[in-house]
Amino acid sequence: METRPGLGDLYTVSKWRQKKGKALNHFPIFYHPEIYERPEFEKDWEQHKEFLNSLDPDVSEVVIEFLSFMTEVFIKEVDRGNKVGYIFSALFSNYYLTKVSPQVHCMYYPSVASEYVASNIACLPETLDEFFDCVDVKECVCTHHNGAKQWLSQRVAEVKHVNANAIGSLQWELHVSEEEYQNLKLMYKFN
Repeated sequence: METRPGLGDLYTVSKWRQKKGKALNHFPIFYHPEIYERPEFEKDWEQHKEFLNSLDPDVSEVVIEFLSFMTEVFIKEVDRGNKVGYIFSALFSNYYLTKVSPQVHCMYYPSVASEYVASNIACLPETLDEFFDCVDVKECVCTHHNGAKQWLSQRVAEVKHVNANAIGSLQWELHVSEEEYQNLKLMYKFN
């Protein structure tokens, strides 16, 4: 999750499965001890250390500083009301996802909102279409928020049948009674 939901916010959670035989070129963002020590980044971290050892020490130092800065802009908390905080991560993502060769299909970085428990994948919409199948979609409302990093939510609706060919149309089914849904709408003021 990119940002934590606020009280009464509706948010969508979807699950995607990578298509068989489709390999992604990813750019891992991991240059921070709390991140590169995680098992999911172990292989990337080992390859990166080998790469640094192959460089001139001065160049290696510049690469380390650049990747440290890049990691910090991806993992910093951003004020929900001031999206300017995303400017550097947006610029880096745009560059790596659209300009480099060989093509980078996605940026892979830990979720600050979940205190690095989960990870985020930033990619272009066409990457999702080409490399993944959507298998599940749910809509939830944040019902409790303690102002910090903890929240509770309630599932409100889910997609009945995920059909990859039904572009632009999903058939939603309420997960709560109609009465409970109307009460949630009034309580949290969503449409």
